[in-house]
Amino acid sequence: MRDVRRCNGLPGVPGVVLQADHLITRANSATFADVRLVVCVCRPCHAWKSLGSNRNKAQYDALMRTLLPADRVALWDRCEADSWRPHRTFSSDWKLAEVALKAMLPDRERVEPAAAFLKQ
Repeated sequence: MRDVRRCNGLPGVPGVVLQADHLITRANSATFADVRLVVCVCRPCHAWKSLGSNRNKAQYDALMRTLLPADRVALWDRCEADSWRPHRTFSSDWKLAEVALKAMLPDRERVEPAAAFLKQ
């Protein structure tokens, strides 16, 4: 994958902006609130994948598959295979998803991005 863009910033460096990237489009309500299908990337990489051609997305996805654990990739594949099926989402479903996401916040330990990156 020699054409994959190189990131221009390291986590924790002043000015680096990190964004959440949904591996499956947010238009799919079945997986919209599933945090297992979200990765954190720098803004330039996210823009390169999102605003670029389908070729960019294909390269990005191939790279992500090499970086993510096997169980996450398997989940991604299963959800992507079912993404064409209509999934009716009601207001109560969104409220439950919001409650579940908010419940996760206190459990997350705040880690400085640079420290997490250097531990790898």
